[in-house]
Amino acid sequence: MLRLSLDLEHVALNGVAVGQPFVSFSFLGRDEDSEQSRQNLFCYYSLGLEVAAVDGIVEELSVVVSDGEGRYCRFPGEVTWHGAKIDLANLGLHNLADTIGEWYWIDTDDTESIVFYEFPGCEWQLECNLAGQLQRIVMTKTPLLSDVQQRTAYRVTREWPPE
Repeated sequence: MLRLSLDLEHVALNGVAVGQPFVSFSFLGRDEDSEQSRQNLFCYYSLGLEVAAVDGIVEELSVVVSDGEGRYCRFPGEVTWHGAKIDLANLGLHNLADTIGEWYWIDTDDTESIVFYEFPGCEWQLECNLAGQLQRIVMTKTPLLSDVQQRTAYRVTREWPPE
């Protein structure tokens, strides 16, 4: 059985970081998306993972904690932040700041909240349901909020780039 370990600090899965060649993620096995309708997006439903690659380089990694549509299993691996284990099942809006630190921005609408964390070379988008429970962590090399139109759409009032 494949053992998975996500290091949030280094944005790495089993030691392979976002920004590395997609071939480095071959330990995940075959893409489980039988529709093959999404070019450059590789779905691992049984592992609770999505990997997006552009020109053979991993651009984005998504970890599924809970899938309301029932397509993805819960990510079965260990998650660490600065060497400490994090229980994703108990991570949510009520304790994100205490566990990970203060976020850059939060957007809430009538279906979800998205919490944005900005780091040099990486953005995290933590999607939570209306009850505040974590559903998914998206880690991307291309920050959505680096685009002025997206910051306007999300009504961001903080300075960019963040300190």
